[in-house]
Amino acid sequence: KETENSVQDFFSQISEVEGCHFDPIVINENDFNLTKLNETISNLKIDSLSDGIIFYYSGHGFRIANQIDSFPILELKIHKLVGVDDNTNSKKLIDIHESLALKRPKFLITIADCCNKENPDNNTVFNSNAHEMLEASTIKLNPMLVHILLSLTKKVIIGSSHPNQNSFYTRDGGIFSSNFVDYLTDILCKNDSQNVLNWISIINETSQLTNESVKQKNRGEEQIAVWSGF
Repeated sequence: KETENSVQDFFSQISEVEGCHFDPIVINENDFNLTKLNETISNLKIDSLSDGIIFYYSGHGFRIANQIDSFPILELKIHKLVGVDDNTNSKKLIDIHESLALKRPKFLITIADCCNKENPDNNTVFNSNAHEMLEASTIKLNPMLVHILLSLTKKVIIGSSHPNQNSFYTRDGGIFSSNFVDYLTDILCKNDSQNVLNWISIINETSQLTNESVKQKNRGEEQIAVWSGF
């Protein structure tokens, strides 16, 4: 999808500006399953002095009754969501984040753009396309701001919606992901962004933009991001 490709293109440019190698690993189609995810994490080789990890998920998510943590469970299935009674092919986002943290990367950014409620609604896709996204690949990012942002980043975990909320999409991809790339691209191009160049401001602004779109287009339902770390 366009939005998912834009997320990858954005972090590719971040790496280029920072002068480091970007090596994406994409799990999709027939490889989209828990076995492949666990295998990929297990085989990941990291230099803790120089390597960072960015984990990005877009797909179905849910939570279970009495779940303590605030982050979604990822449903790693090729076919449509079929319920939560037998989820042998699912994994908690917080567990993925903690497994990646054990690799001791220089920084870790874990993002999931998915629903975060029991029995998520099936109708979470807006008929209209996403708003026109900034083309990160054609806009010159400020190297100083990119370096500052990465130097501030330790371990960040982000879910696109709070517990008991859906995450909404257009035909091009997740609304949260679209706003995330747009907002980061915008502030990393400016010379006066130091005052908003922190993860609390970034996620708050992205969440606010997303929630405004969702409330406007979906009869007042809310979608507010949840996060931890920094």
